[in-house]
Formats: sequence, structure tokens, C-alpha cells
Amino acid sequence: MGEGTLLEVRDLTISHRGAGLVRDVSFDVGPGEVVCLVGESGSGKTLTGRAVLGLLRYASQLRVSGTIGFGGRDLNSLPERELRRVRGAQIGMIFQDPVAALDPVIRVGSQIAEALGARRSAARVTELLTQVGITDPELRARQFPHEISGGMCQRVLIAIALAGQPRLLIADEPTTALDVTIQAQVLDLLAALRRERDLSVLLITHDLGVAAQLADRILVMYAGSIVESAPAAQFFAEPAHPYSQGLLRAVPRVDVPLAGRLPAIPGSVPEAADRPPGCPFHPRCDRALDVCRTRPPELEPVASGLVACHAVNVPAAQP
Repeated sequence: MGEGTLLEVRDLTISHRGAGLVRDVSFDVGPGEVVCLVGESGSGKTLTGRAVLGLLRYASQLRVSGTIGFGGRDLNSLPERELRRVRGAQIGMIFQDPVAALDPVIRVGSQIAEALGARRSAARVTELLTQVGITDPELRARQFPHEISGGMCQRVLIAIALAGQPRLLIADEPTTALDVTIQAQVLDLLAALRRERDLSVLLITHDLGVAAQLADRILVMYAGSIVESAPAAQFFAEPAHPYSQGLLRAVPRVDVPLAGRLPAIPGSVPEAADRPPGCPFHPRCDRALDVCRTRPPELEPVASGLVACHAVNVPAAQP
């Protein structure tokens, strides 16, 4: 692994019956860094996050290749018994849908205690619930998930993910299905935990507003591939890939009056089995060149970072 790198993913490929769901994905996460994977649903973000923890081993029809370096070891080649020592203890994960992710017939405190393993105690459960901002933690620990709000369920999931004092947290859509006020509270909590624990975060979201609040670096995924990588400030100021530009144009802004409907990217993300030749985005791109239809672009350096686009240095047509 490179110096100053906590997680190092190289050439990660996930396939299903020969179709590539994720293709040759490579990225790093440094100590205390928040790296955000963004893109539409179906881009491969969640699969990438689950592959890091080895959770796709249980899906018999999926094939995972590549290296996932963490702590000087390749997690993808570790035996399951050793990988279990990494999950929770060194890498925590917040899953999508906080209510569904918790066991409905087990009390909240017992679910946190299970994550603590040999270190379980009522005092430690109470301490974790307090750390994630839950008031009256003794009462909440005795309750079942359906007896608390969605925002509290999300905080409980964060407490479970932090129980082993991990160095890396994978947060998969941590604000999905929460109202705006609770979203803000959860994001503030993640930011505070990152500062206090020097915690590294791999944040997975389709919400660019969430990414703008937390991320140090943005990775844009499309059809299973990373098409742009850039520091967050540069990405939001000057996105390089036409797909990134389209995503940002579709975000409503408070400082710009809305004239009619928000612009949208035509079409949708292709299924893995129907991925077009060449650049997978070319059927939806208004800047596609002939070469885009035949040759897949590679990630190459630009002023703002890395981008996979044949047309990135070609001036856009004037309206």
C-alpha cells in the first residue's frame, strides 16, 4: 500500500454471469479522509462498498476480482475467518434503510451489545448511544426498533458501526428516507465523529448536497466504472466529465432562480448486460464523438483530477 493510504482498491471487478457490474475500479482512502462515491442508482456504488467488506462472498452468482488493500493485507484474498476480525473491529458499515437494517425482534441495546463482542456491557452500550446523540440512552436500549424514530434508528446503526472503534467507516446512503432536519443532524454527527476519531469514511450517495457537505474527494461512478475523480472543491467548481456536469445541472440551487423544469440527463444507466460498446455514457451524451462509440476511455489526468472522457479537451458546441 502507498504511504499515507488506509484503503487501496485496485482493479476491482464484480461480474454476474459474465456481465460486468463493476469494472476495473481503483481508488484510495487516506487516514481521516472522506471519499464520496456518487452517481445514479445502478452505477455500482453499493456493490463497491460491500465488496470492500467481503459481503459479496455470500452471493454465489457474483464473481469478485482485484485487490482490496487494508492494513497491509489484501482483504479479497483473506480466509473468511480472518476477514471476520476486520469487519466491525477495523471497518464499520452503515447500511441503507436504517429501519430495515435493524432486527425488529431484538432490543436496540442487545443489537449494539452483539457488535461489541467480548467488550459488551450495559455501560458501553449507554456510552455509544450517548456518543451518537440519543437522549435517555438507558430507555432507548430497552426498546425495539419499531418503538423509535427513523432518525434514531440511523443513529443506532452508526453506534453499531462504531462499536469496534474502526479506522474506516463505509456509509451507504446514510440519509436516505430521513427528513431534512434529521439528515442535517446525521451529517453533523458524521462530521464530528470524523474530527474526533480521525475516522476515514467511504461515503456512498446519489445526493450531491450530502457529498458537498462531507467529502474531501469525489469519485463519480457510471455503469460500473469511475469516470471522474477530483478534490471536492474542484469538482463542484468545475466538473470535467459531461456526466458530472449533467448531474450538477440537475441539482436545484437557492442562488439561481428556477426558470421552468430542471435540466435532466436523457435516458438511464444501462443494465450490465446491455452496456454499449465504447464509452458507456455516449448514448446519453450531447458531446459524444465517433471514437466514443467504439473505444472505452481511460482515466487520464486533467487540471482538476482524473477523467475518463474522449471529449473532455474538445470545446463544447455553442447553443
